[in-house]
This record gives sequence, structure tokens and C-alpha cells, in this order.
Amino acid sequence: MNPQPHLAPVRVLYHGNCFDGCASAAAFALFYRQCVDSNATFEYCRLVHGPNGPLDETLFGSYINAIVDFRYAESTKLNYWVDHHRSAFYNDGAHEHFLGRPKDKFVFDPLAPSCMGLLCHAFAERFGFDYSALQDLLYWAEIIDSASFDSPEQAVMLTHPALQLMMVLEGLRDPSLEAEIIHKMQQISVSDIVRLESVAAEFSQLWAQHTSTLNQIKARAGLEKSIVSFDLSDLNLSGYNKFIPYYLFPDAIYTVGVTQDARRIKISVGSNPWRKEERRHNIARLCERYGGGGHAAVGAVSVARGEWTQTSAIVAELKSHLADPSDITSESL
Repeated sequence: MNPQPHLAPVRVLYHGNCFDGCASAAAFALFYRQCVDSNATFEYCRLVHGPNGPLDETLFGSYINAIVDFRYAESTKLNYWVDHHRSAFYNDGAHEHFLGRPKDKFVFDPLAPSCMGLLCHAFAERFGFDYSALQDLLYWAEIIDSASFDSPEQAVMLTHPALQLMMVLEGLRDPSLEAEIIHKMQQISVSDIVRLESVAAEFSQLWAQHTSTLNQIKARAGLEKSIVSFDLSDLNLSGYNKFIPYYLFPDAIYTVGVTQDARRIKISVGSNPWRKEERRHNIARLCERYGGGGHAAVGAVSVARGEWTQTSAIVAELKSHLADPSDITSESL
């Protein structure tokens, strides 16, 4: 497909603090420059999960707008959308709206291991997108977002550069550095990105925090009825390496962890990828009951800062559901 003459600026809205989200944004920019407008300029706008409702219309402005690795928006200003989260539609009306959009530019597959992979394969088929320059990035996006690690040690010890970049992106609080990394993903290897001074400095700081968090989870977590649970809300963390609980408690099937940052309380719910044959519950469906969402194997619920009574009630209910063998939410696992 021959790129068209220069069009409007492009705003890529993506799942922030996420390797797959950033890789998907990089892949979309490369696709758009290659297949649509070779002179396009891009603005990257990170999105973070909150209550699973409509996105603010003011996010779109007078741009060509694309959302990748994040829930659907019923906006006439949305031009492209690619996602693989089971909780992509906040209600049936949003799903019906999606079904009426152009199939070449609006792509959804909840079985796709990564959003980047879904985007690359779909746009290669529909537009002739050549993503060969992104093969290494795609390889790791598929592993990271589907939790297809060789072992808990690989996922926690982070010896590979791609896993170090994963930690940087998950812990990063600077949107400008995240946008720089997305830009670099289109130009240089993951190993070279990790060696950038700004990224290396961030990794050094986050590695110290990672080690501290591992020790905090080890000290605070308990295992009951195959569920690891812990509360890190006093540490001002936006998240943690979600494989630490299974590294420390390899017999666990599920985990429920609480963190709090300047914006929200986050209840993270996950399942052990090394014991996935024992998982009975669709985590996304469970989290949707409380306004959250995610994937079948991992998800989260957001609660307003300081709402501890609500948080405690949700945590207790989630643990009760996960511990009850008769309470099965296994549809479309």
C-alpha cells in the first residue's frame, strides 16, 4: 500500500506503564508511517486504568486518533482501535458500536497473546504492513503479556534486557521518558534502549525498589486456600512485579495484592502461570463485578484513594470467590 500525502497529526493513546502497551504504540506508529502517511507526526498519550466506563471525549482533539491495548471508546473521532483485553467494552452498547466500525481499522481478539502481535498480524494482512524490523520487540511482547516465562526466576530476576525494560516501563512515572522509549522502539534494539543513560538510571533506581518490594511481600504475604494475599498500600507504589508472589509461593494458584499511589487504590488479582491448569476463574469477569477488568489470567480493580472500607470488602469478596471451588467463572478462559 502506498502511503498517502501528509494528513493530520496522529495521537496514539496507549496502555501506559505496560511493555505491550508501549510496544503496540511503537508498532502502530511504524505501521501508519509505512502504510498511510510517511510524513506523519505523532503524539503519544498514556492511558491508565480506572473505573471501566467511557473515555473522556476531550482526549481526542483534532487528530487522527488511535487507541491500542486499551478499552474501546464510542467516539466519532476514533479512527483506529486494537485491543485484546476481555474487558475491552464497558457495556453491551459499546460492543454494538464497535461492530459497526470498519473491520480493517478496528481490531479485537481476546485470545491474542499480546496487543502488539494482534496489531502486527492484522495490519500485515489488511494493509501489507511489514513489521520485520520489530521481530525482537514482538517476541518479548508476546512472552511478557501472556506470562509465558520459562520460570518464576526468569520473571523476577530480570536478567534479559527486555525484562529490564519491562520493569522500567511498569514503574516509570515520567510520561516524557515513556514517549521517548516508544520512539526508540521504532529505531533501535531493546538491548540498546536499556543502555540509554536515561533508561539505565531509571532501571538502577527501580531495581533497588524491586528488591525492597520482594522483601516486603515476603514479610507481609500469607498463603491460604491457594491464595497469596498482601497489602503494600503504605509504600506509595503504583504496582509491583506480579510474578513475585509465585516466586515466593510456588504452590499458590491465585494472588490478591493491594497498592496505593497518588491517584488510586489498586487491587491486583492474578493467577499462577505455572499452575494455569488449576485456574477455575476468569479474572477479568471477577474484576468486572467491581468496575475493573483485565484478562482471563490477570486483572485489577481501582478504588478511590482512602476508601478503605470499600477496598477491604472487595478484597474479602474476591478471596471468597477464588477460594470457592463451586464458584466458577471459567467462561472463555
